[in-house]
Amino acid sequence: MMAIAILVLSSCAKRESDTIEMPSQKECIIHAVINEADVKTSYEENGSVASFSWVSGDVMKLIVYSAEDGSANQNSFWAQASGPKVDFSGSLSDGYPTSGFAVYPSSIATGGVKDAYTITLPAEYTVSGNDFSAVKVPLIGTVDPTEELTYHFKTAVGVLKINLSNVPVAARKLVLTSSADNLSGVFDLDATAAANGLLMSACTGSEGHSITVNFPQQTAGSTISVYLPVPVGTISAGATLEVQQSDGTPIKTTAATTQPITVGRGQLIPIAGAISVEEWETLGTGKFMDDHGFYYLYGPDGRSASDYVDVTVQRHSTETNRYRITAPYATCCDYAYYWIPNSAAYIYIDVRPDLGTDMVVNHSYKYNDGTSNMFDGCYWGYSANYFNSRIIARDGEGAPTNIQLAVNYFTFAGDYSAANCAENPKIEVVFPGATPMLADVFNYANGASASYSKGKVNVTINNATITSVKVKVTQAASEAAAINAGVTALLAGEEDLTFTETGSQALALADGSYYLVYMVETEGHGYTFKRTAFELPTEITLTAEMISACNVCSHDGTGVPALVDNDATTYWHSDWYYAVTTNDPVYGIFFDIALTSEISQAQFKYQVRSQNANSRPTHVVYGVSDDGTNWTKLEAEAATEEMQDATAGTWVTLPMIDLGGSYKYLRFGISDSADTNDGSLTGDLNFVGYKKCTNLAALKLFSY
Repeated sequence: MMAIAILVLSSCAKRESDTIEMPSQKECIIHAVINEADVKTSYEENGSVASFSWVSGDVMKLIVYSAEDGSANQNSFWAQASGPKVDFSGSLSDGYPTSGFAVYPSSIATGGVKDAYTITLPAEYTVSGNDFSAVKVPLIGTVDPTEELTYHFKTAVGVLKINLSNVPVAARKLVLTSSADNLSGVFDLDATAAANGLLMSACTGSEGHSITVNFPQQTAGSTISVYLPVPVGTISAGATLEVQQSDGTPIKTTAATTQPITVGRGQLIPIAGAISVEEWETLGTGKFMDDHGFYYLYGPDGRSASDYVDVTVQRHSTETNRYRITAPYATCCDYAYYWIPNSAAYIYIDVRPDLGTDMVVNHSYKYNDGTSNMFDGCYWGYSANYFNSRIIARDGEGAPTNIQLAVNYFTFAGDYSAANCAENPKIEVVFPGATPMLADVFNYANGASASYSKGKVNVTINNATITSVKVKVTQAASEAAAINAGVTALLAGEEDLTFTETGSQALALADGSYYLVYMVETEGHGYTFKRTAFELPTEITLTAEMISACNVCSHDGTGVPALVDNDATTYWHSDWYYAVTTNDPVYGIFFDIALTSEISQAQFKYQVRSQNANSRPTHVVYGVSDDGTNWTKLEAEAATEEMQDATAGTWVTLPMIDLGGSYKYLRFGISDSADTNDGSLTGDLNFVGYKKCTNLAALKLFSY
């Protein structure tokens, strides 16, 4: 508690003579009495009087001076008990009369002479134990004119009370900063300071613009009140409060104040509202299941709904894709068995739409400050990779209700590269109000697969436990809300395609981007979901081995592999200086493509070289072949406005063409380009010099 008191000095006795000649010492007992009249009105909060007492072991300094030269000295007195009325013991030296002042705590006494003594108001305070009101508030004592060596102590400062909520384990400091004000430093100890307290404006040196209170580790999510002694005056607008780790790393910094704060001597000034250190809002009580982890930590086996444990689920108030739950392993398992460092852990879950689909979950198993791994065993670990993590159910507004986490359990042989459960995730987070989906059947979603090609939805079922697979194809009109609505509609949608065995069903779709979502139903276990994205027309994956070029410049670009390496900075380039004889008078400079299966329609997309667009294609012709040797030119050609206007690094989409039959061999010919050098791509084959050329950064093929 804060020590605010009146000290009464009495019972002084002279010591026996020592063998060495020294000023004789008078041992003294000081009676310290809290003056309630001094604190009752100024320390009221919400109508109730705060209680202040001395604490056993408290030390104050009585300021004395030499009768010969006026040099100042300090004599220490110790509280012998705790409470509002206690005895202090100490001693005084002959020849050193008191100056009429005393200070508390002893650490603020600085030095000087009788009429020019200074004290230092600390810039840093430390809470002892977990009693935050035990901050040693600076006091100044003055002698009672009617009672010899009786001192009346009054608070030298005001006290700000700061309420903090959602305090993380890593929080150790609260810092008040005001660059415009002296919040600590050196002050004169005189009648003005004793009467008015230590004024910000009266700081005489070593000015400080911050006050720090150090406090012990708190349980994660705690609410605490921190007391900051502040000089008397006005804290200017623009001040900030910052919660820090023990090394000064910021955890939460408040916005600068817009109004000044008046600090009166002896006042306890509550700052309105609580500062939430971590911005987490509680959604309620949910459930958690780890079929594998619970078993190996001597918890429930995770095979039934009764084995779920209750957890508190929270969402970040500003980063609304972030969630965390209280540590379920500490709730249900022998937590110390694997030397897990902190049983008061959170599990942090980040829903990551930036990974390409908002059904993927970035699960980060962490404890304490959210930076350390919860599990570090030789064969036991949670991977930071995503594997099969996904949202498996959402509510009507698209918010997650059930999340499946894929876990990388390392093999018992200690092979950190082999995740023996990556395709068999058995962890589920159940949000408040949702129904558990039973973690032991999550892998059943892997017992089926669905895809779309050539106007059909194709489903393969390879697990006898699966009773049906429902499929919905949703136009990804880009907004996640539309996709989420499609997922929800799986439960009762009229347009769902239902499969009870492996097979195909016709579904005509226009060109565009789609999400194919399929729901796997297993007998007695409900549903699990999967989703994949695809485009119509469908891209045919090309490799460098499938493409042969009639013409490659050996000293410019990186050849055909550049067309399929997904690197916009690499490129294929045709010859451009010496005699060229490999161009074709019909197809110009061409690529022959050998596919693994026949197609009847084709659409090409190419990327212009990122360095410049000087030699971009401006006219494309096509050919087909049954054997890769004998070619037939198609009537379809492309010389579009998009090709003429393309700039460096951009993609150009050519029109879809009908091949007039089914073919495995295609020829993509560039018959003209934007290059301004002499010659042409289809003529002057023996021209020597800077010859007209072309180049591409990438080439893609699509079909139905």
